[in-house]
Amino acid sequence: MSFYLALLLGLLSSGHCAGMCGGLIGALSTGSTAPLRSPQQNQIHLLLINLGRISTYVIAGALLGYLGAEFGATLNIPQWSDNLRKVPAVLMLIIGLQLILQREDLFNFLEKLTAPLWRKLQPL
Repeated sequence: MSFYLALLLGLLSSGHCAGMCGGLIGALSTGSTAPLRSPQQNQIHLLLINLGRISTYVIAGALLGYLGAEFGATLNIPQWSDNLRKVPAVLMLIIGLQLILQREDLFNFLEKLTAPLWRKLQPL
């Protein structure tokens, strides 16, 4: 029974995956370097992107599952979850305002805040 529920959940969530990951994979596979790659190199590139994406989900899920099992009783997980959901909600509101007001400078504070981290990650 639980297998069929998991299968149904996977099928129902495929729309989310197509909307979120589809655009990302489309952008990465048709980027400026894609014409310079052979079809085989492009397939390897896409395989590595997907392996990285899936590995990231697996590691994040395992880490959060471990933390939830280890500290779930002492930490107020529902409260943390509520607080963590507020961050992307505020960012989406800022993006919406930026689009409505047609201003590109609303994210300058965020870009300045994350610039040191980006400089370290960019070479990787």
